[in-house]
Amino acid sequence: MKDASNRASDLDQYPVGLVDCDAVGRITYMNAQMRDWVPAASGESLLGKPFYGLLSPAGRIYFETHLRPMLMIEGVISEISLELLAPAGQRKCIYLSGRTKLDADGQIVSLHLVCFSGDDRRRYEEELLLRRRKAEAYEAMVAASPDAIINVDTRQRILSWNDAAERLLGYSVEEALGQQLYPLIIADDRRAENEEQLEAVANGEAVTVDTARLHKDGSSVPVEASIAGINDEKGTHIGAISILRDITERQRNEATIQTLNREVVHRSKNLLAVVNGIASMTLRSTPHDAFADVFQNRLASLGKNLNLLVERSWGNIALDVLIARQLDHLGEKALSQVRVDGPKVEIEPHKAEAIGMAIFELSTNAIKYGALSNPDGRIEISWQQDIDDQSIVMQWCEQTDAGCTPPTREGFGSKLTGVLLERAVMGQVTADYTPEGLHWQCKFIAD
Repeated sequence: MKDASNRASDLDQYPVGLVDCDAVGRITYMNAQMRDWVPAASGESLLGKPFYGLLSPAGRIYFETHLRPMLMIEGVISEISLELLAPAGQRKCIYLSGRTKLDADGQIVSLHLVCFSGDDRRRYEEELLLRRRKAEAYEAMVAASPDAIINVDTRQRILSWNDAAERLLGYSVEEALGQQLYPLIIADDRRAENEEQLEAVANGEAVTVDTARLHKDGSSVPVEASIAGINDEKGTHIGAISILRDITERQRNEATIQTLNREVVHRSKNLLAVVNGIASMTLRSTPHDAFADVFQNRLASLGKNLNLLVERSWGNIALDVLIARQLDHLGEKALSQVRVDGPKVEIEPHKAEAIGMAIFELSTNAIKYGALSNPDGRIEISWQQDIDDQSIVMQWCEQTDAGCTPPTREGFGSKLTGVLLERAVMGQVTADYTPEGLHWQCKFIAD
């Protein structure tokens, strides 16, 4: 009796409903969990009542027409979904399993049933479904990621390898799985660094570093590596996941920016020197009352050159574009007296600066003293490229009925179109003042 009492007490601790029935299905025992699910009305005991009476109407029919025959024939049922009906009309979903006990003659002596809560089962199934969806979403994200994603265990063996990893490092999934990071994709000189990173993530840190990984062809691929540890449900470290992003283009852009910064500093210093030279020479060669206008016009010419250089990202400038930009101050009437002709030629930046300012000076002088000072004057600007030495021969030829008088002194304008231009382009400049007008020529190498 004591053993039976202890057994009943133990069964009351179970989180499932336990029911024993006699051969005809009358209840002989219910544990505490089952009594909680189907409490008797007014404290009435359910012992001796038929088990099917605990079920919903539909459940009773199903039990009598399907489950009882199944128990009699097969002796067992497993995880059948039913509803318990409490006296207050509340229903509880359960999963019913049962087995019959037979005597020596094969007759049913008793029936033992186990009821699992459908709420718990549903919660487990929902959690399982949620985890499955998360796993599927993770797999889809990994597969679609433009970055290489690599999962390793604590021994650095590769457990997962996405398509981006194959594109970045050259190894297929079949080639990579089961291999160790070192020496597959980590060079000897990076091994200690990688081990330090894995030790850090094992201690709960997240690591992001610029480093390199080995490609299948042996080349080094610069990457940004973001590494995090992976723990199991108990918090035990079981591996790491690495996200590798190709930073080849980023490094190239950073190098370009550094080069451009150095170029800007260099050109800024040169520009200040040019402005200082223009100011000094203009001051020495220009009357005081005309200095401001002349100086501003020359700075405007320099500014046009700089605008062109910026537009071309400090690259070479087409000679026809350079000339057009330096002549746009003439106005529509004067421009109609100018003809420009020559093949497509591009000039490197520092030579373009000097030629642009020379064209501006020539056009300014033409307005004041030359072909553009009268409506019948004409200017032809042309250039040809020598096939043998690739030099450019550029000419400025004026024609005017008013005649042409050579300058009596060498001002800053003459230097800009002469000796200073020769130095800048490392070429040769000639200027002939004929009765028809100025014939100016500059011969130089484009780049």
